[in-house]
Amino acid sequence: MRTSIPFRPDKTTSLWSIMKNCIGKELSKIPMPVTFNEPISFTQRLSEDCEYAHLLDEAAATTDPYHRAALVSAFTISSFSSGAWRTGKPFNPLLGETFELDRRATHGYSCILEQVSHHPPICALHATSERGWTFWQDFSMNSKFRGKYLEVVPTGISHIIFHDNDDHFTWTKVSTTIHNIIVGKLWLENAGKMLVTNHTTGVVCELDYKPYSFFSSAEPRTVVGQVKDVSGKVHLTLNGTWDKQISQEAPGESLTPLTMCPEQASDLKADDANGISKRVLWKRTEHVANFEKMYGFTQMAIESNQIGVFEKGCAVTDARFRMDKNVMEQGDFDMANRVKHLLEEGQRFRRRQYEKTQTRWTPCWFELRDDPVVPGRKSHQYKGGYWEAKDSNNFGAHDIVDIYDISPVASKDPKAAEAADQAKTMNVTY
Repeated sequence: MRTSIPFRPDKTTSLWSIMKNCIGKELSKIPMPVTFNEPISFTQRLSEDCEYAHLLDEAAATTDPYHRAALVSAFTISSFSSGAWRTGKPFNPLLGETFELDRRATHGYSCILEQVSHHPPICALHATSERGWTFWQDFSMNSKFRGKYLEVVPTGISHIIFHDNDDHFTWTKVSTTIHNIIVGKLWLENAGKMLVTNHTTGVVCELDYKPYSFFSSAEPRTVVGQVKDVSGKVHLTLNGTWDKQISQEAPGESLTPLTMCPEQASDLKADDANGISKRVLWKRTEHVANFEKMYGFTQMAIESNQIGVFEKGCAVTDARFRMDKNVMEQGDFDMANRVKHLLEEGQRFRRRQYEKTQTRWTPCWFELRDDPVVPGRKSHQYKGGYWEAKDSNNFGAHDIVDIYDISPVASKDPKAAEAADQAKTMNVTY
């Protein structure tokens, strides 16, 4: 797999010039030039939640309910780490856009995402592993500009079920704030309280993402947590930062070999005087060389536009084929804007066709069902079929719409249409 992408061109545009008329507005409906983007779609960005899926493998392997809750909580925290140095906005997915992570041969899991709604924007994710877990989420968010900062508030619920005993965990992500919109260097923070709940046993982990304070001596991006049983007794505590690492402490007792994974054994530290056992649950992967020149991308993000041997045969709706971000990745921001406009025009064309025929678009791989743990709430859940279609090379049986077909609107900008055609498969490497 590739380990780098073209460096970001030195192009600057005043974000304030775009945002000054957006105070208090929902930003998902505001058109933005690609100058403020990073060259991936949000379906790809959300898939990065699975970067540290090995934590779920470890959680599935333990029989300790409190250690399992701690590992799940570390997994939820790790999902924020890839964004610590990234202030670029992912491309808004087209309706019906998908993205797959086929890690069955290398990591034992598969993950499929689909943009299931345009207004409001909702992206559904489903991942399952032969190592004993299933993870899914129905993700949406509200984003508003508050004058000096941009606030992003997630509204979806994430679920994990472990196959051995049906432990069912849920959580909702904390808010993200991007600062210095008007002047200064952009920086972001995640802050607020998160409750990770095991609905099967009643065990919870209460996490607190600390906001930045100029007057505090605490390390920036700090997260603390407590794993409690149904009576409220604290069994484990968590502490660390959401961008570097998270440690677990067990007051009054030592961690037994049964609760430890071999690869983590070297991270166990004992404080005999205080009767406390401490171990590192999660560490962020080291940055790739020159990451700051490549949109702050992690290795996983760098690979996400590439179509290699494991992605061969993916659906035509896969975000890897999306042309505007592929053109942007090569550094041609002006042409990327033009291709983006054609893709959006193509989406409007399809919407008008649906209206003319009085038909309604429906997701291909997900369907709206009652949420299994939240009464009265519905969520988009995987209905199956994607991996069977890929493995049998039979996506044709699923009435898939080619969302990257811009032929009906190509005459509006022939040069952009030509660039789009070349960009569709520019990252194929098999």
